[in-house]
Amino acid sequence: MSVITVQAGVGAHLIDSQPTQAAEALRTIESMGREAMEEMRRMLAVLKGREGEGGDPQPGLGDVPRLLEQMRAAGVEVVDYRHQVEGSVSPGLDLAAYRVVQEALTNVAKHAPGATVAVSITGDDSRLEIGVESRGPVVTAFTPGQGLRGMSERVALYDGQLDAGPDGDSFVVRAVFPRRSRP
Repeated sequence: MSVITVQAGVGAHLIDSQPTQAAEALRTIESMGREAMEEMRRMLAVLKGREGEGGDPQPGLGDVPRLLEQMRAAGVEVVDYRHQVEGSVSPGLDLAAYRVVQEALTNVAKHAPGATVAVSITGDDSRLEIGVESRGPVVTAFTPGQGLRGMSERVALYDGQLDAGPDGDSFVVRAVFPRRSRP
């Protein structure tokens, strides 16, 4: 929802002077809004005990390229993307890892417009590692908020570790999920 709000502001700012860019912002808002509505429908179905009813499957790491395109359309400059994961990832871990990438990119759009971003997703049979590094000016001061808290909770659910914060001229989010079952 943060990206939608940012794009609405961009569209409103550009509507008179750059209508083509404003129209692109509106298309991004429409696409992301539809995706958010579908996810809310799925959540409501789960809460009502009707998990199998309608809706698309939950997103996962295979959907990151589409997410990157949406973020690029929203003005986030993704300059590097690496995805190299051995084997399959369980559905729950797949969703949790996707959400970490999504939230990290949303934070870049919200707090560091104009920054360049590198995303890496790597893993072997023992661990899955997510890295999102943004370089450039941070417009708003770093204060842990709901996004970082949510990422931390998702990672903790899988006994993983999340590190997020400034690192030189970058802001780095690094999540490590163990891939072996608990004893």
